[in-house]
Amino acid sequence: MNLELTKEQYLSLLKALSIASWVSTSITEIEDELELDFEPLEQYVMSKHKDFNVEEEVFFDKDTNSYYPTQDFEDSVIPIIDIFEDTTFWEELTHRLSRRDMQDKYGEKAIDSMDPLERMNLEEEYLIKYSEEFGQFGVHRLRVSVE
Repeated sequence: MNLELTKEQYLSLLKALSIASWVSTSITEIEDELELDFEPLEQYVMSKHKDFNVEEEVFFDKDTNSYYPTQDFEDSVIPIIDIFEDTTFWEELTHRLSRRDMQDKYGEKAIDSMDPLERMNLEEEYLIKYSEEFGQFGVHRLRVSVE
């Protein structure tokens, strides 16, 4: 198969691979289990950088015999990862606290036996509560109580 890309498409592919590689290496304890090794593909794609005249984005290190993204390229990817991490953090925290509060109030069996629409509407109340709290105060009023 021959895949033809424009320079912009090639750079988008490099960013996508860089993000995928970052995600897979951030979960190293289960990476082997999931077989998430993007490095061979990433190396292959980076090896084609001269075909797209993007030497300012990728370089070859003779000592390691490997291709690496330049600092400028990494600097263009880091904000994407930062936004993803920030968004994921708040969404996960909001959902997990909402589920916890629902289970505390109604019990797991009652929640599991609810009509899905009823459960979603009920959960929405909790999600709104935490979304408003975190939107206004961030983690400043978040405390862990020891019982």
